[in-house]
Amino acid sequence: MNSNAYQLYASPRSPFARRIRLALRRLELPLTETFLDVFVDNPEFWKQNPIGTLPTLITPDAGTLSDSSHLLEYLHEKTGKIWPKTF
Repeated sequence: MNSNAYQLYASPRSPFARRIRLALRRLELPLTETFLDVFVDNPEFWKQNPIGTLPTLITPDAGTLSDSSHLLEYLHEKTGKIWPKTF
């Protein structure tokens, strides 16, 4: 993986993962996606996120993050382009 790229682990049917995928595409950030079946054990993923929650985002600067709300907050703090600006 490129050291400047983001690695997203997600379930393909998850609406929470979908919102992160859309945000990352909108921001045009370099991204590698890995889709997981939540009913199949994945030891490689457990090494990245011992809690095992999806979506999980591996970032170049903040490490491993999970929970879609936290991921969107991180992306907004990084880019300022997720939430509307206050008036």
